[in-house]
Amino acid sequence: MNNTSTKEEFLEVRQGKNGKGLYTTVQIEKGEIIYKPIHISIPFHAFQEIEKTATPEQLQAFLTYGWGDEKNNFIVPVSIDRFVNHSIIPNSLHGLALCSISPGDEIVENYHGFVKEDYYSKLEETFGGWSVLYSNS
Repeated sequence: MNNTSTKEEFLEVRQGKNGKGLYTTVQIEKGEIIYKPIHISIPFHAFQEIEKTATPEQLQAFLTYGWGDEKNNFIVPVSIDRFVNHSIIPNSLHGLALCSISPGDEIVENYHGFVKEDYYSKLEETFGGWSVLYSNS
């Protein structure tokens, strides 16, 4: 995996029109790495065990920021990307800027993954592959 710099030090979480969101304090150019997403994959049966002992606050955090995948795992973001909100007009994809983003703009993604250009090759080049983003190692 490449040791590539990100813009994480220039990001802030603040209240926006859709709840908490992730905002940039500097100009970000198309193709720059905004943040490195780190997610933990929990098999669904293990998540069911966690549900039995989690506090209401912990469970709410899991359900607010987590999602299920096609392999019956529960995915939990543990990096700053848990504050990235959904938009049908995204400006980022898995931490990669899809366009220029101005200071004060919210970082948003299309949760359904639709983008007009092929940024997956950039993810491969930058992070060493798609699966790295969802690895629990």
